[in-house]
Formats: sequence, C-alpha cells, structure tokens
Amino acid sequence: MKKIKLVLLATLLLFCAVPYATATTQTDLNDFMVTLDAATVLAQPDMDKLVSYVNNEFGKMMPFNATLGNNYTANICEFPGVGFGVQVGATMSKINLDGLKSLDLQYVPKDSFDKIPSNFQLPYPAINFHLKTGLPFMPIKTDLGVRGFRFNYTLKQEDTEVRLGMNSWGVETRFEIIADKAENIFGLISLVSFDSYAGNIGVKMLNSNTQQNTMNTIPYDTRYDVTVTADVDWNIQSLGLKFILNKSLFFLNPYIGVGVNLNSGVNNAGLSIKSNVTMSPVSDPNDQATGTVEAKSTNTKPPKSTDFRLIGGLDFKFPIFIIGASYEWGGSDIYGASLAIRFQIP
Repeated sequence: MKKIKLVLLATLLLFCAVPYATATTQTDLNDFMVTLDAATVLAQPDMDKLVSYVNNEFGKMMPFNATLGNNYTANICEFPGVGFGVQVGATMSKINLDGLKSLDLQYVPKDSFDKIPSNFQLPYPAINFHLKTGLPFMPIKTDLGVRGFRFNYTLKQEDTEVRLGMNSWGVETRFEIIADKAENIFGLISLVSFDSYAGNIGVKMLNSNTQQNTMNTIPYDTRYDVTVTADVDWNIQSLGLKFILNKSLFFLNPYIGVGVNLNSGVNNAGLSIKSNVTMSPVSDPNDQATGTVEAKSTNTKPPKSTDFRLIGGLDFKFPIFIIGASYEWGGSDIYGASLAIRFQIP
C-alpha cells in the first residue's frame, strides 16, 4: 500500500511539472498576439521596401559577375591544341546609398543608415575553371571554350547560420580577326559567349529573450524565440559579345577592349521574422500558453537587362603557361578584377 501511495505521489508531481495553459492565460496570450499581429501589419511596408531595395542591388551586380574575367587573352588555341586553367576574381558594386535613404521608412529611424560610408561597396567572388581547344576547318583561327564552377558552403556558429552557393557554366568562341604579328599594329579578336549563373546567399539568426508584461492586471513572463531569415538567390542567363585589341611585346601581352551582355533570368530576395511567444504568469511558470507571429516579405525581379563594360588587362607569357590580370569597368558604381593562370599547347 505504501508503494502505491509513493507511485501516485510521484505521478502527481510529474503532472504538476508539465506545462499547461489555463483559460485565463490562453485568453491573455490571444489578446497579446492580436497586438503583435497589428504591429506586424504596420511594419510590412517597411520590410517590402527594404527587400525590394536589396533585390535591386543584387540584380545589378550578379549579371556583371556572371561573365567576369572570361579569359580575354588573344592567344587563341590552334587545332589540335588545348588550353586549361583557373581564374579567381571579384565584382565590387557600390550600393545606392541615396536610394536607401530615400525609401521613406515609417518604423526604421531615418538615421539608421548614416554610419554607412558613402563609398561602401558590396564584394562578390567569381571563380571559374576553363578548358579550350582549337577548331579545325575554319577560315580564320578559332577556338571553343567551356568553363564552370560549383560551390556550396554553410557556416554555423552559435545562433547564426550563413549559406553561400554558386553554380556557373558557360561556353565561348573566339575568332582572330587580325593576327597579332610584327607587321600589324595590333591584333584583334572577337568573342561570343553564353553563361548560365545561379547562386544564393542566406543568413539565419536565432535569438531568445524574456521580458515581463502585464495583461489584464496579471504580470507575465513572456519569452520570445525569434528566427530571422534573409535570402537572396538568382538564376541568370547572359549572352555576350566582346572585341579585344592586343599587342605582344616580348613576354608581355597588354590588351584593351569593350563588351556588351544581354541578360535574362530572375532574382529573388526574401526576409522572414518569426517569433514563437510563450507567456506564463510570474506566480505560476508552468501555466504556459504559446503562439506564433511572423512577418514575411518576398520580391522577384529580372536582372539588369544590359551591361556594357570597358576591359583592360596584361598577360605574362611563358613557354607553356600564361599568368594574367584583368580589370573590367561597368560604370561609376560597378567594376571587377581577376587573376588567372592558363596552360596552353600550343
């Protein structure tokens, strides 16, 4: 009999420790959630404006980055020669700070962006492996190249997760219009390319805090478990045409050129702020009621349809490989630079 009483007592204590929600606590939580939902509705226009702004900035940068450093050297492969190598670079895009400050946000203080430097630039990497070969039976020297790179990485540290991914591939054909020979003032090549470039950037942050508030004269401990998720992704196709002038000087090969790209595809941006709210009276922590409120905004736009660029670079030529550096200027607010090493026979 004594053992039965102990079991019943233990069972009673166990049920007392399990969270539950009385009708009063649930009603007060429901009233509190109405207030949070109303605040979410008021903040929605600000979120929409910020997400649209971010999407505009990435829509400007990613098409330019998709075709950065596409191996402009005038050393076209001859059949049956091959060339291969790797190129690493970055695009720098100056953010439209005036546009950010003019968004007319209602719940974000107007001085929130004052600490951002006026010349602040967003960097983004560009990496490609490439393979080229000369084409036979062509009236002028011509080669065909393919390139690509795939990368996915996730970094988790405490309550923050950062995701970065890119998947790019492209094909290009180069034509030697004027041979780079001693009797010519310069060499001239044209380059036609097609690139497909997809990728994503994502950040997820978790935060928990507890505050006290009063509902209907009852003091409550209110716990907020907040998840903030921000994502940008893109899927871009780009058709390019470039003309490059060069002149070999001993082991150096400087070049300049112009290019234009026609872009299509889609850019997406999104922001989500989700709060799981748990309320319990200060006098009874096990009397718990929970609810969820979420503010969410998404934006979809096409990338910048056309971009023009000026190109300059210098190749250092060695017997079987070339080390090159190039710079591309797309206007006062965007540019890119890259380094490459290429092995070529012949």
